Amino acid sequence: MYVLYVSSILNNYLVWQTVRSLTAYLSKAFRDAYNGLRKALVGSEGGEEPWRYCVTDTNNVLGFAIGAMFVREVFHGNSKPMVGSNVSFIKLSCYFECIKNSAMIWLQ
Repeated sequence: MYVLYVSSILNNYLVWQTVRSLTAYLSKAFRDAYNGLRKALVGSEGGEEPWRYCVTDTNNVLGFAIGAMFVREVFHGNSKPMVGSNVSFIKLSCYFECIKNSAMIWLQ
């Protein structure tokens, strides 16, 4: 009996969290009803401003494309060799640090 009760609580919680996360995609009437419920439960309407919601939604849908456009615009062709040499230096430093640490352990 107890397991059934706990599983139904968990099920209700998961369903509510899913519905709550999708309220932004519902019509204005549903969003207003949710905001009223939120105000009654928590004491604030909360939620995102419309412009922030639009930016977040656009980034979720077109994030990789916008990121690629940004990289093409900001980082020019000479950045890749410079970053490659920095990464090589970091790898070598880590390698020698590991050798030094293992030698110290072996000598002890």
